[in-house]
Amino acid sequence: MDEIGKSYSNGHPIGSQYRTVRKVLAIYKDHYRYTGREETLVWFHCTEGKSDAKDRDREITLQAFATWAKEIV
Repeated sequence: MDEIGKSYSNGHPIGSQYRTVRKVLAIYKDHYRYTGREETLVWFHCTEGKSDAKDRDREITLQAFATWAKEIV
């Protein structure tokens, strides 16, 4: 997929305490642990953000990621 390796931000300006940047590592179908349903999931690495999220890998649904992402960086 073309999105693998791209980074997306939530649209807050550089330097803002609210800015978060996530790099897409994988997109796949699997059972989402929070719903138990098969969903398209995005596995990402948080490269910028609050200290509790920065430098961590996580997964969310593609729909949630698409709603969150405001720009490609």
